[in-house]
Amino acid sequence: MYHDSYRMVIKFLFIWLASVVASTKGVLYWEQGTNLYVKTADSVNLTCVGVDNNYKSGDLSINVTVSKINTTLYGDGDESCGTESPLFTCKQYNNTFFIHIRNITTVFNKAEFHCMSTVDNSTINDTIKIFVDTQIEINPTYNITVKDSEMLNFICTLNTVNLSQGIEWYIAENPVKTDNILNNVTSDTLYSYLSFIANPDDNGKEIYCKSIDAENQKIHTSTTTIINVLYGPAYEEQWFDIQTSELFVLRGDMAPNVTCSTDCNPPCGFYWTRNNHFIFNRTLSVGKIISYRKTGEYTCHAWSPYGNGSKTLTIEEVYGPLGSIRLDTNTTAFEVLEGSDVQNIRCFAECKPNCTFQWIKSNGFEYTGDDLMLTNVSKESAGKYFCHARNDYGSANTSFSLTVYHGPGQSLKFDVKTTDVIIIEGMEMNVTCIASCTPECDVWWTRDQNVTISQNVLPVHDVLTYVPGNFTCSAWNEYGAANMTIAVDINYPAKNMSLDQHTTTLNLKEGDLVPEFTCNAECRPLCNYIWLHNDVQVGNGAILNFTDRATPNTTGIYTCVASNIVGKSNITKSIQVQYTRLSIIHGNVKCPNGNRTDITLTCKAESFPSSFTFLKWHHMYQNQHVRFIHGTVTGNLNVLKIPFCGYQDTGTYICNVEFGERLTGEPVSRQIEVDVEDKPVISNYNNVDISPDKSTLNIAVIYFSTPTPSKTSWFKDGEELVLTDRRRPYTSPAELNLTFYRSVVNVTGFVSKLEITKPVLSDNGRYTLVIYNPRGVAKFTVDISDFTLGKFEYGLIFGGAVLLATLPVIFGLYCHHKRYKKKKSPVRKREKQRSKRRFLSFGGNGQFSVRLPSIYDNINDGREAKSILFRWFGDRRRSDTTFKLPF
Repeated sequence: MYHDSYRMVIKFLFIWLASVVASTKGVLYWEQGTNLYVKTADSVNLTCVGVDNNYKSGDLSINVTVSKINTTLYGDGDESCGTESPLFTCKQYNNTFFIHIRNITTVFNKAEFHCMSTVDNSTINDTIKIFVDTQIEINPTYNITVKDSEMLNFICTLNTVNLSQGIEWYIAENPVKTDNILNNVTSDTLYSYLSFIANPDDNGKEIYCKSIDAENQKIHTSTTTIINVLYGPAYEEQWFDIQTSELFVLRGDMAPNVTCSTDCNPPCGFYWTRNNHFIFNRTLSVGKIISYRKTGEYTCHAWSPYGNGSKTLTIEEVYGPLGSIRLDTNTTAFEVLEGSDVQNIRCFAECKPNCTFQWIKSNGFEYTGDDLMLTNVSKESAGKYFCHARNDYGSANTSFSLTVYHGPGQSLKFDVKTTDVIIIEGMEMNVTCIASCTPECDVWWTRDQNVTISQNVLPVHDVLTYVPGNFTCSAWNEYGAANMTIAVDINYPAKNMSLDQHTTTLNLKEGDLVPEFTCNAECRPLCNYIWLHNDVQVGNGAILNFTDRATPNTTGIYTCVASNIVGKSNITKSIQVQYTRLSIIHGNVKCPNGNRTDITLTCKAESFPSSFTFLKWHHMYQNQHVRFIHGTVTGNLNVLKIPFCGYQDTGTYICNVEFGERLTGEPVSRQIEVDVEDKPVISNYNNVDISPDKSTLNIAVIYFSTPTPSKTSWFKDGEELVLTDRRRPYTSPAELNLTFYRSVVNVTGFVSKLEITKPVLSDNGRYTLVIYNPRGVAKFTVDISDFTLGKFEYGLIFGGAVLLATLPVIFGLYCHHKRYKKKKSPVRKREKQRSKRRFLSFGGNGQFSVRLPSIYDNINDGREAKSILFRWFGDRRRSDTTFKLPF
């Protein structure tokens, strides 16, 4: 069933819109649209729907009038539709009228269904029209029989054309694509014509047609017609079940049965003929053992009312050459002289099909063909020749032998690869002389034209008799002679080795010239020489030269090794070098005293022969004696241990050794430098000087420091001194005497001075010198107090500012001072002198004293400071600068 859904939707929308716009009270419409396309035998459902805007459901009374069959259908509650027609069943439910058509026939083609109802005396209705497509028909509808090559005509008819737009033809379910189809439309009927010529391939095929719609969809299919084509036996090339028209049967074998068949409609009749004699059997049997009498051509005949045909089978007997091969000569053994020709030799064999022939010899000779001819034969031509005959059904061979008589010619050779034979002394070997002769040659060996041995084998075992020398091998028979020479030599390794130095040991002293060594040996072939010193190669060639003078490293075993391809031998000689060695195990030593480190010095003595005595270590400082020290001697080592090294351990340490008289006869020494680094040490003797005119005060501090001080700083009353033009510090080297282990040595130290010019009362206080080096810090402190200047200087300090402003005032102050000084009481004067005596005091002879802290304050040993008496610059006495280090 096909519905025009598009038209139905458009119609429904139009009716609904019209009813709304016109304010009608109701409409009717078919849900299936305006036109409905169906096929015969379809079942169809139609639905008419009423829309009532003013009444409730069920108020409409609907009936349907069917044109063409003049029938009115009522929806009265049962399925009879108010008619006795079995074509319909009806039902109205509310405002919907249902119609069911059980089986569509051509009666309904173009029938109109009018749906009607009355609302307020107004009629509403709608119409749907049905179009029915009938089944397609083919003519002829029965099975058709035609002869081969006859014309076939078919017509396909579609009586009612509604949906169908065309007709397609099919043969054996395959669409027919040919120009022999003609389509025609007359009124409501569609015709299609098909014509073609029948052939045997069309036999049994089914032919039918189909109608198609505008979308190329299949609608109707006709009944099927089967084609029966009558034809004879002319359409198959192969009739025999052996799949060939030529049958080859090996002689003695059983021939197969051959069945003849071909395609005929109706089936053909068959018979065989041979040489025009009838054999009325469909299956041909030529017997178990084929023979030449049964070979030939056999023809199979096929006949029918629609044609006759025949096929020919050829049967041949085949066989190989087995048992039939032979030569056309009276002998199978030929004997000829070298250089002559051999007559043609022909090989025969009975074969079907014909055989091919090939001649083969064991040395690789090959020749194709039945005739063999040998010209200018040589000794290589001798041997056995085989003739091989073969075809697809077998093979066979026969042979003959050829003997070629010849002398030794160029065939003479030895069983060794060279004509120069070299043997090794003491070995045995044989040299065989080989000659190719027919008949066999006589062979013998000669040396210097004398027969040595009458055989082909030369035994080389007695080297005194046979070698070295040249030996000649001779070979002879009645067809020729030849000879060949071989040189025999003997090889041996180095022997009778000697050195030009007659002693086995050479004694030298260190620094002596070393003579060259020459190595001699008897070798065959000549030897190559190498020299080894204590198994290490040191030279090549028979002569060993020494470019350097004798040293301890020259001592050892010298080996001369002579070698050739046979072997090698050696001879040795030793050299002993007398020497002395004294060495320090390590280099110069630095001792950071701040770590209180122990240092160890090691001296090593060596000599050959071993004879030495260690003496005491000698400690010196800048070429000044300090002390002698015993070390610990163990074997050839003298070890000196210095615990907790300090400044007094600085210097040069000399290791002394006495070697035996045969070696040096006098002591040998080696030295090592020890450099001790520590914080600075301040001398006990330092100066605080004032010039006679009291215009300059100098504080001088003497100290020793290794390494060199990195910095010196002056402090006054705990604060770093502000340096001015009046206060100038400077440092310079100074010569000091230090005590190292009870020995006084002169060293280079430092003196740092602070010079204060035009001292005033504000210069009184505690002065401290701080000395820095990488190992530590040292301090020196001195107190200067109650320093008093003269009247004139005092007036300059306090009255200089107003001197030019008022001379009378200055004069008055001077006179007042003089008077006051004369009136001082003795008691007050003594108190003031006691106060000065604590730090600095002056005497009438130009002396003054300063209370100084001791150097030992720096090492916190509890010693008190002491006062040192100094003189004026003009008449001063410098204290002894020698001091002992506080260790």
